[in-house]
Amino acid sequence: MFLCVSAIAQDILMTAPEPMDNTSLMHIEVWSDISCPFCYLGKKNFEKALAESGYQDRVRITWRSYQLNPGMRTEPGLSLYDFLKREKGWDKSDVIATEARLNQAGKAAGIQYQFDRVVVANTMRGHALLHFAGKQGKQQQMGDQLFQAYFTEGMNVDNTALLVRLAGKCGLDTTGLEQSMSSGSYDADIRNDIAEAERLNIRGVPYFLIDRKYAVSGAQDPAVFIDTLKKAFGEK
Repeated sequence: MFLCVSAIAQDILMTAPEPMDNTSLMHIEVWSDISCPFCYLGKKNFEKALAESGYQDRVRITWRSYQLNPGMRTEPGLSLYDFLKREKGWDKSDVIATEARLNQAGKAAGIQYQFDRVVVANTMRGHALLHFAGKQGKQQQMGDQLFQAYFTEGMNVDNTALLVRLAGKCGLDTTGLEQSMSSGSYDADIRNDIAEAERLNIRGVPYFLIDRKYAVSGAQDPAVFIDTLKKAFGEK
């Protein structure tokens, strides 16, 4: 939830390069969680930066799974405030102040947060849907649908029937989707993404890793993303 970001400050790291495929595209990996409001904001700011930088046709993006609360129970009758109070010890004044900051930043990015409508839910099935969407090249669109469902429309992202409907709305071929989520077909992929985040010492999300050389941590302004992209492409 709100404690999803351990680092919002600009953080550009150097790690060992990952072998590229046979294309000339820059590979950008993004670790995020559906229940993280900063991840939604970071996604919007990152996409704005891509459009303004002119690099959007020169990158390939992989959205990696990260669960802030992997053992979390889905509790549709529990308000977000009550969850934060119970699990994090937040006072209502803390929640209100954080919501106000996010609402202001969200409006600038085209997001309408409706925190009072949020359904407290485990995000495992939502991440499975993102992996399913990745097979059809529609992770970014599917991510938008999931964030909007969670933060604006008050939908339960742990509900398989809802996820199938969202996938269809996104233009995905949903053949086999319900069965794959029920059988946990993508559980290993999700765990692998989380394990890779641990190996890379990723402590907070969203986390944007560019060609395994440059990283931006947190919901940064578009200018930060643009500057980092320019550095990455300049070196490439």
